[in-house]
Amino acid sequence: MLVLYGQAFAQRSSAIKDVHVPDKVRIEEFRSFGIEYDMPIKKGDYCLTYNLLYSDKYSYGNGIYIYYIHGAFHVPYRIFICYNSKTYFFKEAGFFAPCDVIREYSECINKLKIKDSDAIKYLGALWGYLRQEIKTDYGWYKKEDPDNK
Repeated sequence: MLVLYGQAFAQRSSAIKDVHVPDKVRIEEFRSFGIEYDMPIKKGDYCLTYNLLYSDKYSYGNGIYIYYIHGAFHVPYRIFICYNSKTYFFKEAGFFAPCDVIREYSECINKLKIKDSDAIKYLGALWGYLRQEIKTDYGWYKKEDPDNK
């Protein structure tokens, strides 16, 4: 089977499905791109949202999600976590600042009061996301870390 994540493919039994998120969440997804990337949203733009833990699940609930604007290949994928009807949108992009995403995840665990067992599951999904994102530059200049040669 084939699963699409960005422009990388992995073998799976079925394609991942766009999650049906509430309008309130969809609006916040669009806002995150406009604020962070000064990207005007045009008529016809739409976000695609996928569950990182369960790629074949399209209902919205507790989980860690990745989203992006369809067709905007220069804009990084973003993530958010939904837990007990609370949503946390990550401010940092994994391709540019993976360590900041990990720090932000720690804040998210405390803010949403995520149980240990769920936090570990989400961390596994976050690790997979970061592993893909550090290989991507979206055509942007990345800061070079002088200590990481």
